Amino acid sequence: MTPPSPQLYHSAEGLTVGPQRHDSTKGGLPLASSRFTSSTPDAVDVLAVMTAFEELNKCRLTVRVYTELRKHTWTLAFDVTAHDGAPDAPGVKCLAYRKSSLGYGSPVPMEAVILRLLYGIDADMAKEEFAQVTEK
Repeated sequence: MTPPSPQLYHSAEGLTVGPQRHDSTKGGLPLASSRFTSSTPDAVDVLAVMTAFEELNKCRLTVRVYTELRKHTWTLAFDVTAHDGAPDAPGVKCLAYRKSSLGYGSPVPMEAVILRLLYGIDADMAKEEFAQVTEK
């Protein structure tokens, strides 16, 4: 069974995902714990954050997973790139890039690594945008 697509909406706390609640003190559910199903993020959480990020920043994200040999040990490597359009379009510009890896036996789930990279890219893009505004 395919899970339903996340529903995004704006609330007092920012962009949130899930069924909108009418609790005036809370507004909505936080993205990283949108369904309260576990203590760790999963693919639906990553999807919700990526969808919200692309919508708010008017960009396209790519996530790449590959193997990498580091210090004689194979690791699972991840990189996330934000582009100002379709990644394979001519003239597309890279807005931000982050990379991380996950070693054998690491207790950190892949989804947490991807979310950490996405939040890092968000910070990088915010710093760049702030620098451009203060220059004017």
